[in-house]
Amino acid sequence: MQLGYPCIVGAGANGAILHYERNSATVKPNDLVLVDAGAEFRHYTADITRTFPASGKFTAQQRDIYDVVLSMQQHELSQIQPGASWADIQQSTRQLLLQQLQQLGLVKGSADALTDAGIDRVFMPHGLGHFLGLDVHDVSDVGPVPQRLQAGHVITVEPGLYFMPLLLQRAFNDPKQAPLLVKPAVEALLDMGGVRIEDNVLVTDSGHFNLTMAAGMPKEAAEIEAYMAAHNASCSSN
Repeated sequence: MQLGYPCIVGAGANGAILHYERNSATVKPNDLVLVDAGAEFRHYTADITRTFPASGKFTAQQRDIYDVVLSMQQHELSQIQPGASWADIQQSTRQLLLQQLQQLGLVKGSADALTDAGIDRVFMPHGLGHFLGLDVHDVSDVGPVPQRLQAGHVITVEPGLYFMPLLLQRAFNDPKQAPLLVKPAVEALLDMGGVRIEDNVLVTDSGHFNLTMAAGMPKEAAEIEAYMAAHNASCSSN
C-alpha cells in the first residue's frame, strides 16, 4: 500500500489553496485543518478529504461554514443513482450553496442574479466530483466526469467552500459581482481558508454505496469533535 497522490494538508488560510502540497506552515490553535489524502491499493486509489478544527472544537463561524458544506454533500449524495444527470446534480448543489451563503449574510440579491454573476464559483471554483479508479482523477470515454451516472461508476463527492483572496479581490473589483457580495462579512472570514468534505462513492443498481463512510470516517461536526476529544483524552492518559 502507498499514497495515491501527494497529500494536501492546509491549515488556516492555506486550506483555501486547492492543491497545497508545501505542508510546511505552523498549525495555529484556532485553525481549521483540511486534509486531502488517499491510499493506493492494488493500483486503485482512494481520494478522501476531511476538515477539522485544530483546537478540537469548531468555533461558531467555523461550524456555520462547515455545516453549509456538509448540507451540500448530503444534497449531492441524495441524488447519486443510475441515470442521474451529473450536470443537474451540480446545478442544484450550487443553487443550495448560494441559498446558504445568503442565509449567512455573505451574499445578497436574487437567485438569478447570483447565478448569472457566477458567485457560486467565487466560493467554490472546482467541480463537485470526478471519476476515481486507477488514477485519482480517472478518465473514461466521456472524460474525467460523468454525464449520466451508471451502476459501477466510482466517483468522488466533494463540495467545498473557500475564502480565496485572489478570487475574492477579483470579485470585489468586478462591477457585476461586487454588488452581490457583503464585503465586510466575507473579509472577516479570509483567515478561515476553506472547508471541503470528500467521500468516495460506488453507484449501484439501486442507488449508491458510500465507501468512505463504510470505512468509518466521521464527518458530522459533533462526531469529529467527539473523536478528537476521545483521542486527546487517550493521549493525556498515556
